[in-house]
Amino acid sequence: MALARVPRPRRGRARPGQRGALAGRGAGGHLRHQAGGRARARRGVAAGHRGRCAAGLAVRAPAGAAGQPDDRPALVQAAGLQRIAGAYMLACFVMFGLFLYNAQYLQLVLGLPPLAAGLWSMPGAGAFIVGSMIVPALTRRLCPAYVMGGGLGVAALGFGMLVLLPAQGGLAWMVTSAVISSLGLAPVFTLATDLVVGSAPPERAGVASAISETSSEFGGALGIAILGSVGAAIYRAAMADAVPAGLAGAAAVEAARSTLGGAVALAGELPGTTGAALLDAGRDALLRALRLVAGLCAVVLLFVGVLVAVRLRGVGASHAEEGAVPPGGAALPER
Repeated sequence: MALARVPRPRRGRARPGQRGALAGRGAGGHLRHQAGGRARARRGVAAGHRGRCAAGLAVRAPAGAAGQPDDRPALVQAAGLQRIAGAYMLACFVMFGLFLYNAQYLQLVLGLPPLAAGLWSMPGAGAFIVGSMIVPALTRRLCPAYVMGGGLGVAALGFGMLVLLPAQGGLAWMVTSAVISSLGLAPVFTLATDLVVGSAPPERAGVASAISETSSEFGGALGIAILGSVGAAIYRAAMADAVPAGLAGAAAVEAARSTLGGAVALAGELPGTTGAALLDAGRDALLRALRLVAGLCAVVLLFVGVLVAVRLRGVGASHAEEGAVPPGGAALPER
């Protein structure tokens, strides 16, 4: 907020014009002064109105009105910020979208309890931390675009492993895939945040950080919505004939056709081989959805990796030439 500098009144008795201006501020106040000071009072009140209007305009005016150029359009286009934010968004799109299936595979297909499933998810988190820590060493020798492109290629390999995920005994395969994909995505997340914030002038660092945060959140939400819908459609198509209409109540049948959790619940109520057959059909449908979604994610990561390596080769090079902190060496903004 721009505040007008108000000069301090001189000590001593106030002039009639000043008394008039002060009295005029009250609601319905009258200017009480000598007849000879009426003109000065009117000029004082008018000047007060002009000062308040000028202060209001200063608050509403953009930065360019104060003699500083408005760099918001330049910020959005500076140093490939749009491409960096887009790559970051697609990486979050893939990662969050596939998270939906990992937990279901560990608990509903392999039959692990929630605690064990959570513990087996920790190697992927540890690999992400390790991948983030080696980013500064990599960017001292390689262009940031090559580090990001290579990381996306490694992540594509990890997601591609899930295309061959077995129905039983695939715990080691799933954990290895999570470790490889986390190692590949860690440089992308670290460098994307660093380059987006570093491409902005210091007074626009908050705006750049907001762009980075919005890209990640939007990409994650979009991945859950789109990839989750694709997997749900595949599951429902595979389970349409596997659950006969008269097998149980309408609500239970619909739940079994919609999610693997519903199929597991219904299979526990059915006797003998009927429940086992339904459970096997549900697990097979989920695996089919997971494999297809994982293959789609791998293709997306490979495509984005090639674009990043080709189109962002010059981004981040100025930091090293100017002797600034290398990309990835700065602390990330708090989430």
